[in-house]
Amino acid sequence: MAYGTNRVSPDKNCGEYLMSRSKHNLKTPLIYFGIAVLAVFGIVACSGDPEVVVETVVVEKIVEVEKVVEKIVEVPKIEEKIVIATAAPTAAPTALPPKQRASLVKIATDGTLGEGGPESSIHPFHNTGAGALFYNRLINLTGSFDPIAHLAESWSANSDASEWTFNLRQGVKFHDGSDFTADDVVYSYAYMLDPDNGSPGVGQFTRFMDENSFTKIDDFTVKFTPLTPQAEVPLLLHSKEIAVVPDGSTFDSLKAATNGTGPYVFSDFDHTSQVWVLQKNANYWEADKPRTDTLEYFGIADETARVAAISTGAVDLITATGGAVKVAQLAALDSQPEVNLLKATSPAISLILYMEIDTPPFDDLNVRKAMKLVADREFIADVILNGLAFPGSDNPIPPFWPVAFRDTATQQDIELAKELLAESGYNDENPLKLQLYVADIHAGALEMVQAYQEMAFEAGVEIELITVPKARYWDTSWLKNPFGISAWGIRPPSQALSIAYTSDASWPETHWFRPDYDALLEEAAATVDGTARANLYKDAQRMLNDEGGLINLLFTRPVDAIRAECQGYAPPIPFYQRDFTTIECVR
Repeated sequence: MAYGTNRVSPDKNCGEYLMSRSKHNLKTPLIYFGIAVLAVFGIVACSGDPEVVVETVVVEKIVEVEKVVEKIVEVPKIEEKIVIATAAPTAAPTALPPKQRASLVKIATDGTLGEGGPESSIHPFHNTGAGALFYNRLINLTGSFDPIAHLAESWSANSDASEWTFNLRQGVKFHDGSDFTADDVVYSYAYMLDPDNGSPGVGQFTRFMDENSFTKIDDFTVKFTPLTPQAEVPLLLHSKEIAVVPDGSTFDSLKAATNGTGPYVFSDFDHTSQVWVLQKNANYWEADKPRTDTLEYFGIADETARVAAISTGAVDLITATGGAVKVAQLAALDSQPEVNLLKATSPAISLILYMEIDTPPFDDLNVRKAMKLVADREFIADVILNGLAFPGSDNPIPPFWPVAFRDTATQQDIELAKELLAESGYNDENPLKLQLYVADIHAGALEMVQAYQEMAFEAGVEIELITVPKARYWDTSWLKNPFGISAWGIRPPSQALSIAYTSDASWPETHWFRPDYDALLEEAAATVDGTARANLYKDAQRMLNDEGGLINLLFTRPVDAIRAECQGYAPPIPFYQRDFTTIECVR
């Protein structure tokens, strides 16, 4: 089976995709030809804005598909170098100063620092990417999505999960010196639920709570009473759209200045700046953190410029939602001894294609099934994305999770896809023709859709890729066209299966309005027995896989990059839970 050249119309800005190798000839080396634009960032002392000088370097590297060697990330041994003076032979040997932990670390992230919320770049309920710098949550998650104590030290439930009690951490202070208490927790969730405050996450919470669900027992104890019994409340109360703010905070106060319990404070906040200077919170409740006194936090939207910044040492770390390093940039960065690639071991982002199941031709179940069967997901994950992804089944739960309804990905079956399409009247004389709206929304997205386009063509499906600029895609194309690309951060099953797929979902991208599916999730939510609850989740996944409009192709592994003299950071899982408190550099 050989895939031909890309069938993208020449006027589309999708880029050229060439893959003339047979799947059965994978021992043939793939030639990766990368162009890395190295930018030297000089930080202007007066303005704080980076000055860019651009120089072009061409890098060519042959990578064996069957043998991908990952660089081992370790802190280099620190040695004191001795320099013997030669100009004055009689002088005593002079020792260079020993290397020390740097007091300043420079970090570049994706996007501009001003995006995220209405009129605000630091509002914790809107700019969720930067929120963890200044604010804490009641509960955090581990990389395997288990709830762990944060501002809540412990919790317990009654026998039917209709009431939950949370014991709060004592001795925690906000940046203004005021004490953190139960009043702040009750207020924060009520604030988030108020539709007048415009929190994008409100739809996730109104399914199981209202403004009266949290009540204060004493200064460091709160009771949570869900609208219906909920067996996974600690997971449900965690979200990227929630932070704990002081009682009485207003929209205007939260967008004007930070006042959280988090690890960093602003030296001076300027909402127009693309460089934030952050100081360690001297009163942070984790006494040994942060390990660096000052962070300079840059917003660099362009991926090539971010890679150039880490290559030249202008920044110490580059990170982005879904990973800062693209597949095409891996070889050039991996060849630099001054830079280490940070490859997550777990997936962070689900890359999908969505079909609106009430819109022709996707209202035909045969068409939906065929569109899922055309993809060779293992080939896309292992070869096209160089092993930086896991193949998926057609639901939001990774196949290797214990709660997954099966432990294998959806397999390619071109002949069955052709048979299903033929039953619906599509054949060589009447091929199925589609327009797929795409954008470079995450690392690997365009490579994935271009490979999918070629695989679908082998089954007789002609797909035209309509490429939209990344900055405009979510506003102009997503949810506005029946066939498009989408991406979701990996979430616990209760959230992942509901956020876009229940009848009352805020983002119903597949138009999957099924009361029987909703009932399964409601029953699972109230089921205290873990095994029984997992089986209900598996039933819901099976429904989405068999009948839904979700083509879940890949779960991607994010790759960030760090200078070799730095350590203490890993790509965050969940993707929004960035933690810079342990990063440190030795210079």
